[in-house]
Amino acid sequence: MAKKKTKPKPEQLKIAGTERPDRIESLDDLAEQYRNIRDQRMGLQSEESDLQGQLQAAMEEHGLERYVYEDKAGDLEEVTVKETDIKVSVRKLKKPREEAASTSAASN
Repeated sequence: MAKKKTKPKPEQLKIAGTERPDRIESLDDLAEQYRNIRDQRMGLQSEESDLQGQLQAAMEEHGLERYVYEDKAGDLEEVTVKETDIKVSVRKLKKPREEAASTSAASN
C-alpha cells in the first residue's frame, strides 16, 4: 500500500500590509526547509517499508533467514529476517569475504 509522494507546498502569496510584525524571515525559511526535508523523509519511510516487505517475502520464498551479498562498492552486506519483529535488516559485514561466504553456505 504505497502512499503518494509528497510534493512541496506552493509558497503562499504575500499581500502588502498583512505581514506579521514579529516575523523573523530567517527562521521562517529554516522552518520551511526543515518541513520540506521531513516530508520527503516521511515519503521515503513508506517506500522503505514496502521494499522491506518485498525483501522479506523473497527471503521466505527462497527459504532463507540469512543472505550475504556484495554491494556495488564491493562491501559485504548481510540480510537477515528477524522473527521477533518479523522485519528484515540489511547491514554491512566487518569480516573477510571468504569467512562470510562459508558461513552463508553453511546456513543453507
